[in-house]
Amino acid sequence: RGDLQGGDYDTNETFAPVVKWATIRSLFSLAVMDNWTTASIDFKNAFAQATLPKPIYLELPPGYARANPDHKDYVMKIKKSLYGDRRAANLWYRKLRKSLESDALGFKVSVIGLKANR
Repeated sequence: RGDLQGGDYDTNETFAPVVKWATIRSLFSLAVMDNWTTASIDFKNAFAQATLPKPIYLELPPGYARANPDHKDYVMKIKKSLYGDRRAANLWYRKLRKSLESDALGFKVSVIGLKANR
C-alpha cells in the first residue's frame, strides 16, 4: 500500500509526464492527411515491469506464516515495482524512455516538451 510507504528510499520522486491531448490530435491529423497507419499499444502490467532502484522488503501476507510455519521469519524481497508504489509511474516512464532513446530505436525527447515540463 503506497499510503503506508516510508523508509529510507526516495518516495518523493513520483512525477511522470503524460501526453497532452493537443499532441494526440495533431498526430492523428498528420496520420489522416499523410495516410499513415496508426496502432495502439496496451502495456499489460506496465508498472510492474520497472526495476526498483533498490529492493523493498515486505512482510508476508497475513495467514501465510500460519499455513507455512517453517517460513514464519521470512520476508519478501521485491525487485520490480508494484502498482501501489508511489514511484511506479515514474519508474515505468524512466524504463520506457530509456528504451525509446536507445541506439536501437533512436528517439529523442522534444526540446519543447522539456521546457513545458519545467
